[in-house]
Amino acid sequence: MANPKVYADFHNADSQGRLRLNCVGTTEDLAEQQIELRAGLLVSLSQEAELADLFREIEAAEAVYLSKATECMGREHQRLQIQNEALRLLATRRRALAERLETVLVEAHAESRSIERELAAVMSSDLEPLQD
Repeated sequence: MANPKVYADFHNADSQGRLRLNCVGTTEDLAEQQIELRAGLLVSLSQEAELADLFREIEAAEAVYLSKATECMGREHQRLQIQNEALRLLATRRRALAERLETVLVEAHAESRSIERELAAVMSSDLEPLQD
């Protein structure tokens, strides 16, 4: 047979570290289970109810705290998605512009070389002055 489980407040100890079993929860558990404390009686001491209440309080506070943080992170995530999409479009436009400028530059260099060749040809030829 398992030892009966009795509530104990683990913060309610004497100077030697012995638990005082005089809390309301302890006396209620002893009465409900019809246990009379005596020397040599083995019981399991528990703070389950108190811990369960504490966990519920912490979870409720955490939910309130995290809901604000989660909402804030959600808004930031959405803002970053919009910003990233805008940056992606701008990068695409910039690549297209660079390609167009490269094409214009290649054509301009070709035209410049053509002009230089024609200029050299004109300057090296013996052209007769036009006479009326």
